[in-house]
Amino acid sequence: MQFFRAAVLVPSTKELQLLAFNTQRPSRVPHLSRRACCNSWAAHRSLGSASWASATAVAQYYTGNSRRQFSTDSEEYPQIDEFNTLYAAENWRDAVTLGRQLLGKMEGHAQTEADKTLLIRLRRQTGLAHFHLGEYLEAVSIFERVTECRTQEDKVMDWFNLVTAAVLARQPIKAEKAFVRVQKIHEATNHAQQPSLPQIRYYYACALRDGGYYLEAFKQVDALREIYQTLRVTDTHFLYVRRVPSFEHSFLGLAWDVLRCLSQNMSECGSRSEDSESKVDTMKWWEELSEHVDVEGQKAIATRIARNET
Repeated sequence: MQFFRAAVLVPSTKELQLLAFNTQRPSRVPHLSRRACCNSWAAHRSLGSASWASATAVAQYYTGNSRRQFSTDSEEYPQIDEFNTLYAAENWRDAVTLGRQLLGKMEGHAQTEADKTLLIRLRRQTGLAHFHLGEYLEAVSIFERVTECRTQEDKVMDWFNLVTAAVLARQPIKAEKAFVRVQKIHEATNHAQQPSLPQIRYYYACALRDGGYYLEAFKQVDALREIYQTLRVTDTHFLYVRRVPSFEHSFLGLAWDVLRCLSQNMSECGSRSEDSESKVDTMKWWEELSEHVDVEGQKAIATRIARNET
């Protein structure tokens, strides 16, 4: 059997330095509550693999902030309140219909900074409503408009939305280009924006897996492995304060799904990767990971392998 090692997207030195900040400063916690973070992991686990819903889970988690009501200072758009109500109630179809109507009225007519900001938010949330309906091409089209807007600061969140939607719209090249943009923004802003790069890598890999792009997903999984091996400690809270996905509850399940496909003929598991005949020496991969993490991490790996092999 011929094995290979895919080109690894090794995290930058700066990325690893920022992950390994002084543990004496526990106050440096993301702007998301620990409870919210753990809830997102639980939500992802409940969705199972091979489902587009995992990407939806992250849309709900990281863009849950988008449930905040729009500012309606402008009296020209009274239907914004109705849109807010539909969106908050997760009435995605009606939210899309009304959002599209409002966008038609606002495009080219937003003059004040407040109205321009309102337009950006309306685009973003209309795109997310499309995303929740599984209408990924429509979501991509709107998310691209958001990222092209020059009236706002370049936000990682908006490019992240484009990454996951493009993958699920079967546009992996567009998704990869958007991910490169995510990396550049993080480097330019000293990794200050949310979600963090490791978190985006994780959910990008989830979307690639769910879209059937296993080889591409493996590249991101291998990059995440480099992070865990550098940190060595796999305690969930230790990772959380560094804005790294849970090793036991998030990463291992993803890695198992991807490696299981790569250990066999990828065409048999519905892979859309171009090189569907490539295989990975999965046992060696797990052994190398186990050698570079703490005892708790080693136990978690052994448990994962035993549970899935029985």
